[in-house]
Amino acid sequence: MQTSSVVGRYGFCHSFLDELPEFDERSLEAMRQPLEDHIVTISRASGTLTFPANFQLIAAMNPCPCGYWGDPTHNCSCSPSMVTRYQ
Repeated sequence: MQTSSVVGRYGFCHSFLDELPEFDERSLEAMRQPLEDHIVTISRASGTLTFPANFQLIAAMNPCPCGYWGDPTHNCSCSPSMVTRYQ
């Protein structure tokens, strides 16, 4: 059986990561090379494929886990150590 691979819709879009601190470091590091080289290489037992990956990565995060640190109208429920770890 022969299969063909083509670039999917994610190859043509930009990426948005909401709650950036919630992503583990390994996941973020895995995106570093495609951002720098503008290619994604996928390796499986049957072979290796390389696709173009010229995309823009946009990320957002709250100032703390509850989202209210520094807010003038709501009280933050996070301890100072929670805020430090989150940031």
